[in-house]
Amino acid sequence: MVAWAKKGSKSVIVHLIGCPGVGKSTLAEELARRTGFYLIREEFSDNPFLSESWNAIMDRRKDPVIAYSQFWFMGQYSRVLRMAPKDCIIDAGAMMGLTYTRALAKLGLLDDDVFKTLESNYLPLIQPGKKFGLVTDVDTIIDRIHSRNRGFENSNQKMLKEYLLAVSDCIYESGATQVIADLRPDLIADRVMKELS
Repeated sequence: MVAWAKKGSKSVIVHLIGCPGVGKSTLAEELARRTGFYLIREEFSDNPFLSESWNAIMDRRKDPVIAYSQFWFMGQYSRVLRMAPKDCIIDAGAMMGLTYTRALAKLGLLDDDVFKTLESNYLPLIQPGKKFGLVTDVDTIIDRIHSRNRGFENSNQKMLKEYLLAVSDCIYESGATQVIADLRPDLIADRVMKELS
């Protein structure tokens, strides 16, 4: 997720990253409400590879569909960056895509050449700015994922935990300011807004 925030006459870009289900979209909505910025939502159902890719990840299968899904997301991020108004919040962005790609590589689910291609193409899409990593314990995230009722996400619990831990590791390694996502969305937004001022 990327947010453009105005500070004086200069725009500031904010990257929000976190595991699936940690609350990125909820926080994006709250920040958009507070700032009046245009919200561009990621619709997970738009990705034709997502369900099949998720199943391959949960089966710990190195399957080309995982790479297809990541390339699809990268294309979406690129398109959104070209079309985005100056003051907007984008739910899921290139920083998040890079984080997920790195987690998939850690789990051995992407070939090295595919990973290097994805990484080298994601990096130019990441605009300089402030990075916030939404973090909480994996069991809380799993509960949140299950409460979303997306059928394809209710799968291999052991692998789900492994995947979320790999994503969490990549978030910590990203150098993002850590924001504990155990609070109400308005309190999390308070923290982010305070860090930006």
